[in-house]
Amino acid sequence: FTNVQAALDAATNGDDEIYVAGGLYPVTNELTWSRSGVSNLGGYEGAGTPGSTDPGTWPSILARPSSTNNVTTNRIMSVSGVSGGILSRITIASGLTVTNGIALHGGGLLVSNCASLLIDTCVFTNNQAYLPYVNGGDCLGGALYIQNSMVQLLNSRIVSNRATTVSTSNIQNGNGGGLAMGSGTLTVSNCLFAANFTSG
Repeated sequence: FTNVQAALDAATNGDDEIYVAGGLYPVTNELTWSRSGVSNLGGYEGAGTPGSTDPGTWPSILARPSSTNNVTTNRIMSVSGVSGGILSRITIASGLTVTNGIALHGGGLLVSNCASLLIDTCVFTNNQAYLPYVNGGDCLGGALYIQNSMVQLLNSRIVSNRATTVSTSNIQNGNGGGLAMGSGTLTVSNCLFAANFTSG
């Protein structure tokens, strides 16, 4: 496959594995993952089936292209209704959601209505949830927002993400610069949270 969304679309419920070769994958439209039992595994050399893996040498980076005028304001990926999925050795970077405080949280990754989702050895960096309206509510989860899901977050780094609002009014807030959770169960182990920021 030439892009990640095509691989996600072709996967079937069950035990499919998607091997993501090291490289930078520009994400201009939010990636959507809805198939259960699928493993998205990064850090591969790109030779062999699947070949050697080392995310330090061959990082697999899903990132919103930089834009001076924020023309592209998409989050990187949403995961919905997935059971038994794995996201491993993937970097999610520079996602941006511009939200009215009702539905669009999670600048990098939105997880909703999932069971037994494992996020392992991933990096979330420079993602942002932003509320541009005065008195518009809250924005949640600069890097990651979890709603009504059972998630394990292991061996990962959540660094330099933001949840911010245009106003400092006390009736709207940015919450969870790195991570926010609406409901569900979250297990966190051996993760680094650093330099994440909120305002509002």
